[in-house]
Amino acid sequence: MGQQMNDQEKLVLTKRDEEGCTFTKIGSMLGITPQRARDIYIRQKELRKIEAYGPFAVILPPVCRGRLTIHFGTPDILGRPDKLAAMGGYKMLGLAYFGTWTVTQIAEALHKTGYIDNPKRWLNRKR
Repeated sequence: MGQQMNDQEKLVLTKRDEEGCTFTKIGSMLGITPQRARDIYIRQKELRKIEAYGPFAVILPPVCRGRLTIHFGTPDILGRPDKLAAMGGYKMLGLAYFGTWTVTQIAEALHKTGYIDNPKRWLNRKR
């Protein structure tokens, strides 16, 4: 779910963005392969993009983020959890590729961020 950057990941971002180091140089400094340094860099850049949408997007599993983005046609929906909360779980279950697991994960993220009071009630609400 929500991820925190460790010191190694922070160092990779700093060395790459601020100092312009190559992944080979970063890898040799940290005792990791250049590919691992690149993977860390890409993952942390992606996480920063997701964090821009707020805590709901960070808590939400990647599969759910992807399905919401595909269905609504834009990742901006990740910044509008109020819209998803108003939709209700029952209606969301009717969407293509939104099964019980996906909708339950969305309900839990909405609950953790304070958009709904009771995930089970939200899942059963018909609207």
